[in-house]
Amino acid sequence: MTWFLALLPLYITGNLHCFGMCGPLMMTLAKHPFRNYYLWGRLASYSLVGGLSGFFGLLVLGNGFPLLSLILGSFLILLAISQFYPINFEIFRIDKLFLTFYKRHGAPPLFILGFISVLIPCGQTLIVFATLALSESFWVGLLNGAAFALFTSPSLMFAMRAQNWLSLSSATPKWIAFFTALLAGLISILHGLAELNVINHFVLSNRFHIILW
Repeated sequence: MTWFLALLPLYITGNLHCFGMCGPLMMTLAKHPFRNYYLWGRLASYSLVGGLSGFFGLLVLGNGFPLLSLILGSFLILLAISQFYPINFEIFRIDKLFLTFYKRHGAPPLFILGFISVLIPCGQTLIVFATLALSESFWVGLLNGAAFALFTSPSLMFAMRAQNWLSLSSATPKWIAFFTALLAGLISILHGLAELNVINHFVLSNRFHIILW
């Protein structure tokens, strides 16, 4: 619940970002008879990647690899900066892959298209999954990955029905993403420093074993 509440502002305001970035893509699916299968595929992949992020965090952070915690924290801070100074995270062309499944008929191709949508280069998505790695839990990551997909789906559903305009400002979600990534990055770096005995761990509750870093 802690991770859900921490990321909830990004989940909600992320609709503006998703509408601006993926809106045109959704508009092309507006008249497709199986368009809703795209959202189901997206839900499946975001849940899976969220779970794998948490599991990766458990393997790395949970087994005493403080240097990787520092690297992850630095990466999150880099993502925070990228909200205002864009960094090209694109590693392949998603458009050709999109067309491959878009041209096929039936529900399965649309489900697969939604499933691979997690591969679309997106700073906001990277912030969420990198932050979920800090949870060190497959199930926390899976549930929050699903929450991220569900909470940002309304903007995509609206875009499927919005044919004439696409002009919402993304200034607010940029600030939310910036502070979320910055805070998570700093906590990750502090966690790494504490594991290296450079600083002390910050314990919020000994009784419930709640450690901030």
